[in-house]
Amino acid sequence: MKLIHKVLFVVAAISTAMFVSCNKNNNPYDDDDKYIAPPIETPVYADAATVITFNQNQPVTKSGDKIKSIEFTESGYAVIVEEALVAGPTAITKAGGSENVVVLKYTVKSGVYNIPGFGNVAISGTTVTITATPDDDAVSTEVGADVEKGQTPSGVDTDLFSSWKIVTTNVKISGQLQGSSYNFDHKFEGNKASSLYEMAKYINDKKNNVIDKPEQYQKYTVVAVTMSKNKGFLVTFTGADPFYGAFTLAGQSFSYSIATEGNFAFSAEATGSVKIDSETHLCVLTLNGGFKSGNDNLTTEITLEMEQIKEVK
Repeated sequence: MKLIHKVLFVVAAISTAMFVSCNKNNNPYDDDDKYIAPPIETPVYADAATVITFNQNQPVTKSGDKIKSIEFTESGYAVIVEEALVAGPTAITKAGGSENVVVLKYTVKSGVYNIPGFGNVAISGTTVTITATPDDDAVSTEVGADVEKGQTPSGVDTDLFSSWKIVTTNVKISGQLQGSSYNFDHKFEGNKASSLYEMAKYINDKKNNVIDKPEQYQKYTVVAVTMSKNKGFLVTFTGADPFYGAFTLAGQSFSYSIATEGNFAFSAEATGSVKIDSETHLCVLTLNGGFKSGNDNLTTEITLEMEQIKEVK
């Protein structure tokens, strides 16, 4: 099996964000050439972050898809999980299983969540009212649901619960695969840090074309990674379906499980660490992975430096 199926699916699932300009005229660096991000602020919708789970009497869309849950993240993403009649983008959700996932942006005013293209959502206790126009995807209804506000675990930095865009991605690959030895260590910056295609091309150039058909990754440029108090882990792309799953966090120890399907399947589970660098204001996410079978033993370490997105646009 080509190296891509052992390593790049991990990179795809955890390479997280959009290009950050490195124009020194804007002076984003200190005297030691460290990128200094703006101080972290409270995300715009921190108080509105909520998960609605429809266990019974599930609302439906106009196409007939049943809505299982809606998560409103701190920075403005609405993640709608559907039990779809027709297969589409999928995810391992926090409840387990594979469902269709739709990611839209929302605003909130006077307690009412507005999701353009979907409808308005109002919550009163455990009663959820969905109001939709003829142009919206939802169907107007009022149903009971489980409503959960996220709780920050003890000893966890609350600044982590936001959306993030990338500054750098450092990829390390070492070990043996199909009789070949690998010792790859490279930091990607700018556009290349968020482009799976650019990373695949670079690894191919350095490792004798071990990446199978790198052009198939051209649409995988990552917009943002989002972590919420409700334990949702979301990765959004410019040209591909989102990845959505669950993560656990204990102190700085981090792990997640996500999956998606498109022209080919991606899946990923990883463990590592996450922290906020007090000097640079960057979120530093390090994830460890690898592959072991017979004489093959390959390890990967991906380190992301990410700048906060206070509100997704």
